[in-house]
Amino acid sequence: MTITRFTAEQNVLINEIIQSALAATADTPLEFHSLKPKKPYVTAAREQGFTISQASMIGDLVLQALRERRVRMQRKEDARLRRKKAKEAAYKKAFSAALKAVKDQVPERSNAVCTDEMAKAALLEQGLRGTRAEIVRLRGSVAVAQVHWLVKRWYRAGVRDTLEVKYRSKPKTPKFEPTVSCYEEADYNVYGGSFKGWAARSYVTDIIIRDDYASRVMANGLRVVADEVVLDATPLKLPKADATRGIRAFSAYVVAQHRGNSIDRESRYIVTQGDIAVSSPDSLEDALQRLAREMKRKEREARKAA
Repeated sequence: MTITRFTAEQNVLINEIIQSALAATADTPLEFHSLKPKKPYVTAAREQGFTISQASMIGDLVLQALRERRVRMQRKEDARLRRKKAKEAAYKKAFSAALKAVKDQVPERSNAVCTDEMAKAALLEQGLRGTRAEIVRLRGSVAVAQVHWLVKRWYRAGVRDTLEVKYRSKPKTPKFEPTVSCYEEADYNVYGGSFKGWAARSYVTDIIIRDDYASRVMANGLRVVADEVVLDATPLKLPKADATRGIRAFSAYVVAQHRGNSIDRESRYIVTQGDIAVSSPDSLEDALQRLAREMKRKEREARKAA
């Protein structure tokens, strides 16, 4: 930078002061670049033998250089943010298209299962890499849609009640349990007139499931058992005599509703044989007894029909 009011030697000193100020503030946050005080640069100029008026002018030059650098940095940051937003928008559009393609194959009302191969093929078709994280996200989104439809279909709910279903990626330990949180809200701004001050009550429900809900629940035919939506099911070992008869047992968590519109999570023991599934809140033995009674009832109905 050449300043005509100073000699060549002074211009060299001024450039050194400016470069020193720029280097000293290189790590300063962007929003503080133009807010540095002038006094330190005036003092540095005075130490180099400049007069007070010259030092004040040099201080202004340093601040101008800092402001110009701040403008350049702000432009770069704005360009980076624009590129980032454009990339995120393109990714979101591609992922939404992949999710729609999978939902066309696995409707929320069907018993179909979204497999890893299906999810990866849909992602690759939209130009995405099909990484494990993307597959988990896509599979979890499909499971969320399925559980949301089931809960809305099988349980009572008020007009103002809200339901949100989320998924959580499979953690390192297999002890993750789905959660159901339901609480009541009161809104005093709904009613007016003679009813002003009355509370409009509603339930807010949040459900968190595993991303592999489809492979743990739907693939085993446990979507709804005994009019209760199953959130998770873990296979249990049975005696060899029962296993050879095609009986399967699960420790499960279901969505339960008793009085009112609130719902909760409860544990169940589920046993299946063929297309028959029964559950018990008490024990596996009780569930097996219920299955035996259900099988006998089916046999009686078959004999009567014959």
